[in-house]
Amino acid sequence: MTVERTHDIGAGPGRRSARERLLEPADRLFYHEGIHAVGIDRILEKSSVAQGSLDYNFGGKDDLVSEYLLPQRPSADDAVYL
Repeated sequence: MTVERTHDIGAGPGRRSARERLLEPADRLFYHEGIHAVGIDRILEKSSVAQGSLDYNFGGKDDLVSEYLLPQRPSADDAVYL
């Protein structure tokens, strides 16, 4: 039997998933203080999410950083033509 991962486990109506709760403070902290200056412990404290949820959703800081940078990458749709 194969179990498929979903990122909204435990997120009911009106409740944000652990993934969303991790990304929000990570976004703020990384932006204001820099990626290298922010430790996982601070993100976990601000998000009120357990280490296991971070590991389940991202595998660690590197994958969390990749997810943080993903929306920041310019796409062809964002190009400005002069």
